Amino acid sequence: RLNAHAPGASIHLSDVYNLMIMCAFESVYLNAKSSFCSLFTQAEFEQLEYYGDIDKYYNTGYGQELGPVQGVGYVNELIARLTGTPVKDNTQTNRTLNASPETFPLNRTIYADFSHDNEMIAIYAALGLFKQATPLNTTSPDSNRTWITSHLTPFSGRMLVERLTCKFDSKGNKSKRTMTVETA
Repeated sequence: RLNAHAPGASIHLSDVYNLMIMCAFESVYLNAKSSFCSLFTQAEFEQLEYYGDIDKYYNTGYGQELGPVQGVGYVNELIARLTGTPVKDNTQTNRTLNASPETFPLNRTIYADFSHDNEMIAIYAALGLFKQATPLNTTSPDSNRTWITSHLTPFSGRMLVERLTCKFDSKGNKSKRTMTVETA
């Protein structure tokens, strides 16, 4: 379709994908809708979204046996931060950095740990969050699916984890701990 409107351009399938992605990135950069966006229909953007859902689900999410495993190191570091205990991990973390109080301090009031959206999906899966009831169909999008990557890892997406201090109730039992995960 695009080649018919741009004789001699020789636009390939990979070019189409990149132009569609350019729409999103340039729109964020401009803080306005990019002119690349007008090249495509709403239905084509919905197909791109589902392509992204399939990609994340089957590469770093629940559809890949090793998807959640890729997030285990981060989760083990998170547990260490929340419990104030050294990291217990034999998977993918840097043991030298994690063993040093200078590079992996514990018992601080606030921490800022950073990752990338490619890793966030694996971290969510390792935590058991946002599980899709049934595997995503690779040929036919389900409009009722819960796994929508643009909702799980939007631009400037972040995961916030909060440790709350537990109080004892009148019977001396600790109240439940709460972990808040927010994507924005």
